[in-house]
Amino acid sequence: ANIERQAAAESLDAMQATAMPYVTAVLRTGTEAEKRGAAAYLIGRVALHDDATVDALIGALTAADDALRHSALQAIEKLPDEQLRRARPGLTELAKRATEDEAYRVRAVRAIGKLGADGRDAVPDLLQLARDDATRDLQRSAFDAIAKVATPEASENFFVEVLKSNAQKDLRRIAARRLIQEAVSPQSLAGLVAAFKDTEAEVRNEAANSLVAIGRPAVPQLIQGLQDADVQIRRRATQALGRLNTVAVEAVPA
Repeated sequence: ANIERQAAAESLDAMQATAMPYVTAVLRTGTEAEKRGAAAYLIGRVALHDDATVDALIGALTAADDALRHSALQAIEKLPDEQLRRARPGLTELAKRATEDEAYRVRAVRAIGKLGADGRDAVPDLLQLARDDATRDLQRSAFDAIAKVATPEASENFFVEVLKSNAQKDLRRIAARRLIQEAVSPQSLAGLVAAFKDTEAEVRNEAANSLVAIGRPAVPQLIQGLQDADVQIRRRATQALGRLNTVAVEAVPA
């Protein structure tokens, strides 16, 4: 009964740290119902110094019981970064679980993204999720996490690959936008210029917007675009250079 659970939670709150070892023990060895209750109780209540409780929550990410896994994830999402790092393997496994509700897989991926460079070990799995066209929301959340946790080189290589070959126009458009944030290498710039001949106007426009946002470093590649055999690339390179105004003064002779 909700009223009984709420009364128990209020009583445990009054006991504060004294109650935590008992909650932790129940989370590890109680019945499924008791584990679910303990995980739900811990949402937003995990003591920062209580490593045993954190470890018990992380272990609950692999539980067979749906409600227990989901309550554990909700509690783990609220952990500070230092403790969230310890949950990274469990979060990755939950995100990869094909039978899991997609909404919770997305939340696990977003939690990994919060780790930044500390989530780098998850990059191979994130790349796999990002290439799975069957799970659109999960795929997009993986895109976002890759941009946050992968090395600039790995992230850039992935988004250039998407821009060149992904069948979904929305993902090509996202890739074009993401390349603004990556290391501005000749590979990225060439990929954005090549996207001027994309079949979808939204992707072409996003590529142009990215090159204009990159600014001066994009000018040499746009100048090369003026010599391209494809008239679409020549035309859009001209337009992008015009939008750059005096930043692109070196392009005047071309």
